[in-house]
Amino acid sequence: MLKILFSLILICTPLNALACDFDEQPKEYYFEKAKAVVRAKLVKVELVSANEMSERLKLSGKEKDEITKFEFVKGTYKPIEVFKGDVGETGEVYEIVTGPGNCSVALMVGLEYVFFINDKGFISIADSEAIINPEAPNARELLGKLRKLKKI
Repeated sequence: MLKILFSLILICTPLNALACDFDEQPKEYYFEKAKAVVRAKLVKVELVSANEMSERLKLSGKEKDEITKFEFVKGTYKPIEVFKGDVGETGEVYEIVTGPGNCSVALMVGLEYVFFINDKGFISIADSEAIINPEAPNARELLGKLRKLKKI
């Protein structure tokens, strides 16, 4: 019975309700906007409550009320290659807990990523991405582009 109910919900839900919606920009755009850009291996992931995140970001009033609707993930990484910014020997990134259509990266320990980190430490699927195989043509192209941007 639950399988049927779940199937009906999926069938009746408009596809755009499950999609992350953003205006895709070239990597140069995201590079310029980011505080840091780093190729890294994710070594730890932990859940962060809305209250913890609110304190971290020093929110108050309406902003604090809005953030209580979410839970967050903190990912700890070890940099492999830094293209922009100062990230130290380890770093942290934040995102909303992965869910349908919320543009999270879906952080998984052990994977390599290219993170475009904003001034608050957040990442999103609009710019950051996992690198499953660093030798794959699309990964080599991305890393090559970032190396050129680093030199500019």
